[in-house]
Order: sequence, then C-alpha cells, then structure tokens
Amino acid sequence: MTGKQETEKRLLDLLNVRVELPRLTGVGSELLSLMHLPADQIEMHRVVSLVESDPSLTVEVLRTANSIYFGALREVKTVSQAITRMGFDNTIHILSYHCLSGLMPVSKSLPSFSAKQFWLHSLATATAARMLGKPQYLLHSLPGELYTAGLLHDIGKIVLASYAAREFNQACTMAREQEIPLHEAEMRVMGLDHAKVGCQVLDAWNLPIPILNAVRGHHEQIEDGGEAQEGGEIVNLIEMADAVAYHCGFADGTGQPPHDLMKTAIIRDGQSSIAEPRTLQRLLDDAKAMLADKAKLYRKNEDKHVQAKPAATSVRRMRPPRPVQSPGLLEWLTGWVRRIFNAT
Repeated sequence: MTGKQETEKRLLDLLNVRVELPRLTGVGSELLSLMHLPADQIEMHRVVSLVESDPSLTVEVLRTANSIYFGALREVKTVSQAITRMGFDNTIHILSYHCLSGLMPVSKSLPSFSAKQFWLHSLATATAARMLGKPQYLLHSLPGELYTAGLLHDIGKIVLASYAAREFNQACTMAREQEIPLHEAEMRVMGLDHAKVGCQVLDAWNLPIPILNAVRGHHEQIEDGGEAQEGGEIVNLIEMADAVAYHCGFADGTGQPPHDLMKTAIIRDGQSSIAEPRTLQRLLDDAKAMLADKAKLYRKNEDKHVQAKPAATSVRRMRPPRPVQSPGLLEWLTGWVRRIFNAT
C-alpha cells in the first residue's frame, strides 16, 4: 500500500468510525430547516424562538442589530425588534455564521488556511446562489435550497483542516505553488478531496440528495446515473456561485487560484439567460454590491470591538498639557478648570 493509499484509508476510517463528526442538533438543525425555505415563507415566530433558545445567539443578534452598521439611534432590547431592524436575510446570515463557524475547531497555527476568510467565502457563495434562483432566469431550484448548498459547499475543507491539518496544509501549499485547483492537490496528497469529505458529512446530517450532489460535484460534474441527474441544476448553479464569490473578491482562505467564471458549465453551455453578456454583467454588478454590503456587516462589528479600548487610550494621550505658568487671572482660572476636569 502506497503512502497516499494509507492516507486515504486513514482519513476514510476517521470519517467513518474513529472521529465523531459534529452532528447538527437543536439550533443547528432548526437553522438548516429554515434556510431551505424562501425568505417570504419564513415565519417570524420561528426565527425568534430559534434565537431565544440559545443565549449566545441572542447576544449576537442584539449586538449586531445595535451595531454601527445599521446606524440606528434607538437601542433595540428584544430579539423580535432586532430581527425586524436587520431583516430575515441578514438574520439568517448572522445565525449561519455564528452556528457553523464554531462547529469545528481549526488550529490557528495552520499557515495555509484562514477560517475567517473561508466562512466569508461560504456566505458570499450562499448569497450569490440565492441571487441565481430568481424567477427571471427560468430556473427550477428554490432560492432557500440554493442558499443552503452554497453555504455548505466547501464544508469538507473545515473537516480536513480540523482533523487532517498536516495533509490539508500540504495540499493548500501545493495548490498555491503549482497554481492548480485545490481539489486536484488534495487528490495527489490524500487520495480524496474536500468535496467527497463534505458530501459524507452532509449525508450524516440527512440533507437532501440535490444538496449532497451540489457539494460533491461543484468542481467536477458527477456521472453516476440517476442520482447525479437529481439536482443537476443545483450542481451547476453552485459551481457558478462559487466562481462569482471569487470574482467579487471573496477567496476561500486557502490561497488557491481563483475559479474562472467563464469556464463554468452554465456559461460554457450558453443555454441559460444568465450566460447572455448583458444579463451576466448585471448579475455580477448586483452581486458585487450586495456582497460588499454583507462583508461590512461582519467587519464593522469586529472593528467596533477591536478598536474600543485603543480609542479610549488615544483620547487620554491627546489631552493638552497643563500650563506651567499662569501670570494672569484668566489664564490661572482656565488652567484650574482644566485640572479639575482632567482629574475626573
């Protein structure tokens, strides 16, 4: 048995038996069931109940709704008020990021992988995928199903980064240095790729076959009969949404070369109205604007926390020095008042 075969066997054993992969229960399971639905079918009370069932989610939603991103003067104090201010779409984004980003621990010492960039790319792909589900494109896939598939399309990378860090880091380095797709580097190093791993995880979560196929085939079209045909449209749309996310500046955190949007199946085939140059350009313009807005939702919240303490320190340092001499009554009185305020 070769070294690559041994690695593949070890990883498959790890996935099948030896490691208890994260199971989505409770809040995570309910979140996935909500994401399947179109936005206009999501009931307010279900979202409120979901958030209020988890104290950490409650804190995150309230903190985000009151952040400088939304620029509101009046503070919201209830979950329902927060969701109304943010809207369902932003709320689902926040819940997705909060629940899934903490699902599996990724070593901070992994030099070739950024978990933060990975999750932003996943959210960008999910957003782009939902946009592709608009009725004017004459597609049959539901926006909610596309969002779920886009959010989870690269979940296998997080699994490999968590449980096979050395091999995954080696594959990321190879992809970057040789300028080859990451899934090809993974096959060379480990004998399997993140798409296969991700499909196995989502199968354990009992997700529908179309979503499994989208995860398994978003890099290479699957050709195994009837199962591949079920959800074949989703496979192509997730491949394209992935490329759109890269095109808009949201790389996946592995340093791999960006996907070529013009080589995706939908553009190559030219059968969909999306492939028409004017329609495609309008889609890309809309996606770029929306994704830039979504990115601000996370970055401004982080900046608020990171910059809070340094800002207080800088104000203290910039206070004017106390006067050494005060020859006149007015100058003496001014200095006295300044010292009183500085003391407090």
